[in-house]
Amino acid sequence: MPTPEFLLTLTQWAQADPNDEKDMLDLQLALAAAEGYLAGSGVRRDGYSPEDQAVKEMALLKMSLYFFDHRDADARYGYVDMPTDVICLINQLRTAPRVP
Repeated sequence: MPTPEFLLTLTQWAQADPNDEKDMLDLQLALAAAEGYLAGSGVRRDGYSPEDQAVKEMALLKMSLYFFDHRDADARYGYVDMPTDVICLINQLRTAPRVP
C-alpha cells in the first residue's frame, strides 16, 4: 500500500491536479497498472533492503508516470516501449536478495 508521501510525490511528478477527480482516478489506475506489471515481472512485494526498497519505489513512480502519460493510448496506436531505465530497475529488483 503506497504511503501518503508516495502518492503526493506521484501526483507532483505527474503534474496532476489533486482537485480533478479524473486526474486522480487515472493516477490511481496508472499506479495499479504499475504494481501489476511489477508483480507480473517477478518482483516481490516485500523483503527488500532499504536501498532496494527505494529502487522499487523509483520503479513504481517511473512506471506510474509512464502509464499516466500514455493513458489515452489504444490498440490502434499502442504504447511505446517501456523506458530502458525502468527495465533496468526491474531486473535489479528481480535479482535482489531477500531480507528478512
